[in-house]
Amino acid sequence: MKKKYIFLILVISLVLLGVFIKSEDNNDNFEKKVAVVDNLNYINNSIDSQEFKNKMETGKYIILDIRSFNYYEKGRIGENTINISFFDDGFLDKLKKLDKNKKYLYYCGSGMKSLEAKEIFKELGFRETYELNGGEREWLKSGFEVIK
Repeated sequence: MKKKYIFLILVISLVLLGVFIKSEDNNDNFEKKVAVVDNLNYINNSIDSQEFKNKMETGKYIILDIRSFNYYEKGRIGENTINISFFDDGFLDKLKKLDKNKKYLYYCGSGMKSLEAKEIFKELGFRETYELNGGEREWLKSGFEVIK
């Protein structure tokens, strides 16, 4: 009788262990699948001035200047650049209203705020965004002009 209980406990333990291992396997596979989907569907890169200029010239991108309006007025990158100031209270609300399936280029003055915005774009689910590494300062150092 004692052998039957030991055998029964052993069988139950093995079944539970198998279920646990299978469950862990499914979680790993799920996380891997999510990572692959995330990598396939979202582009959120920092690029240099030359690549930014090349993309801008294709006309396929919306350009966002996330500096304060007074800096935007003094000079901006690109003719049809839209100013959405990172410092405005409504910054997130304005970004949420944008079409997340369109392509965006964005920049700030030195690259610091656009790096912060990079995470915001990702969290909001924008499909394709490019941040100008070094901001307008790097753009000017590269010999490119701003529109006044």
